[in-house]
Amino acid sequence: MLQRLAQYLHATRTEGILMLRGTKQGITIDAFSDADYANDETTRKPVTGSITLLNGSPVQWLSRQQPIVTKSTCEAEYIAAAETATLTIWLANMMKETSIPTRQPVLHVDNTAAVQMAKNTGATRRRKCIDVRYHFLHETVQTGKLKVSRISTTEQKADILTKPLKNTLFQKHKHSIQINPPPAPPGSPRVRGSVVPSRTANDAQTS
Repeated sequence: MLQRLAQYLHATRTEGILMLRGTKQGITIDAFSDADYANDETTRKPVTGSITLLNGSPVQWLSRQQPIVTKSTCEAEYIAAAETATLTIWLANMMKETSIPTRQPVLHVDNTAAVQMAKNTGATRRRKCIDVRYHFLHETVQTGKLKVSRISTTEQKADILTKPLKNTLFQKHKHSIQINPPPAPPGSPRVRGSVVPSRTANDAQTS
């Protein structure tokens, strides 16, 4: 694991978050939440993945184990969405206090049942089994502070924070949240190829 971490840090040492400029219509706040259900063989607690984008650039994110054991993917996704909603509403309130115009925050969830649970009123069997603190999501949706939108699994950017992904999908999500090398200055030459460590005199004598 340490070797894999070192390789990733080395490969991404020139990459960073590109912050995009706002528009006259206001700054967009898009949040993505996902859950990896019961893959921990010891505790069976899901993992929450959450990321919030400001004008398409990440400003807050988390990847952590949920504090309770859920009985279905829907419940795990709902809890992940509730945790993300809390962070997103806090960000929206901070933007409002600083007089920065923003559009209505949108929370993107890839689980249809969890989206329906957040939007629908009335008690359901699933809702009764979930801790009261997570129904903050339902309240924010009903009051219009937050909009919940269904998104396909392949477009779920928070998936990058819940489990290892195939390289193609990982790179897709990474670039979609504006994690890229810095743009080259105008007129600068484009360099192609790979970096090879230089050989010292001692290495040459040994070989």
